[in-house]
Amino acid sequence: MRRILIATIDGMIAKEDIKELEKIGEVNWLVKEHISDVELATIAKDYDYLMLNYDIVENLTEEFYNIIKDSNLKAISADITGMSWALPKKAKEAGIYLLNTTNYCTESVAEYSIMQIMLYAKRANLTYKDIFTNDNNVESRKTINLLNKTIGIVGLGNIGTRVAEIAKGIGMNVIAYNRNKRDIDIKQVDLETLFKESDFISIHLKTIPGVTTNLINKDLLKLCKKECFIENQADSKIMNIDDLKEALENGLISGYGATYNDLTKDLAKYDNAILFPANAWFSDESLTNLKNIWMNNILEFEKGNIINLVEE
Repeated sequence: MRRILIATIDGMIAKEDIKELEKIGEVNWLVKEHISDVELATIAKDYDYLMLNYDIVENLTEEFYNIIKDSNLKAISADITGMSWALPKKAKEAGIYLLNTTNYCTESVAEYSIMQIMLYAKRANLTYKDIFTNDNNVESRKTINLLNKTIGIVGLGNIGTRVAEIAKGIGMNVIAYNRNKRDIDIKQVDLETLFKESDFISIHLKTIPGVTTNLINKDLLKLCKKECFIENQADSKIMNIDDLKEALENGLISGYGATYNDLTKDLAKYDNAILFPANAWFSDESLTNLKNIWMNNILEFEKGNIINLVEE
């Protein structure tokens, strides 16, 4: 019988969700608000599989992999898509299969991305601010129609491709950049062309340290139309925040939408920045998909099928 450890915060997954997992082995739970990766490694090394909730640990270090290297642990299934925090190259060096939950929240994030663009185009964010900060003196602002506007999508994975479909459906012109050209019916251009031609830019790139981090900087931002609005549902590290602040302050772009976090919180002072908590993915449908994929990674691995493997 296999031994499986589920390390998670409370409420992320329930016992009734893992009935199939219990058929292949003994399942134990580690439910905490937080644990160090070293403490986790010391516990997990005696298990065959680890189902890991990102919220409980947030970073896996080289020391984590040094502890579990040559142990019983074969695979880690994480409940998140972006995996730079887990050091995929170190996992590979340690002989650990690192599996993610890809495509679980595609629809939620794609719809959210379009919502950010519509919110800005219709000036709803400023109207809402008027109501609560300006003694109900609500200003009438000129809005922007999206029909025939050009949206540039940076990253044509599952989410970026779905954003393109929705944007086409509301009459936008779509261009896109992907690190590797994809054989799909979307006009693909280089980054410089995308930043020059787009009225709206939607970012959906995978985080790869040293490759996509700080990829969007002043050299690209200065190419933008002054009317361009950029929304980022990828990692904030893809954007050079200092260069972004300069672009917002000097009118190089008209606005920016992203997740509120330690990197972006200083942008809240700008009226042309729209920041929300990290809830773009959060829907009942996404949660169901997440739990199924998270568990299925291990069920398939046990059958000899390695799915959702992350190596960089």
